[in-house]
Amino acid sequence: MNSKIHPSKGPRRPIHWTINAFRPMQAPTTERLRAWAIAVVLRLMLHLGYVVLLVGAARSGKTFLLSRTTPGQIIDESDYWQRSAQQPSFDASCLPESPFAIDEAMAFEPRSLAAGIAQLNDRGFVIAVQQIEDLARSGTATALAGKRLMIVHLQTGNLPVNKQQLVADISKVDDAMKGEA
Repeated sequence: MNSKIHPSKGPRRPIHWTINAFRPMQAPTTERLRAWAIAVVLRLMLHLGYVVLLVGAARSGKTFLLSRTTPGQIIDESDYWQRSAQQPSFDASCLPESPFAIDEAMAFEPRSLAAGIAQLNDRGFVIAVQQIEDLARSGTATALAGKRLMIVHLQTGNLPVNKQQLVADISKVDDAMKGEA
């Protein structure tokens, strides 16, 4: 009997990576080297067509890492959002070539962000958010259904990662992706 191994046709499971938050003011050279090394891995994943979800609290170093991963290719409308009464729309037709990053993704109007991301087939890009559950609440998680995902958590402080909370947060995103996939 001839048996063949077939790739799974089910939903892809994201790759998870937890790293310590960046503190460039405390150890500038060390933190720049660490960010550079991590950026090399992230760029490889982006070139392989992965979407990288970069999750970290305010001042955890998301933008610091993005500036090394996708230099000059960062979309950031958070300043506009702070000055305006309404959130800016996300327009996928104006995006730079891959790889690129969307910093503070929740600054964009949720429906336009989800619709724009759904159009980005096989393009590697980074989405930076402060909380992973924001993706489920905004509808953006459903737009990521079927895409290769890598979730990078920037851990703040010296506390160990709360694995149960991490699994619960990821389950929320997985459930949202399955809901409309």
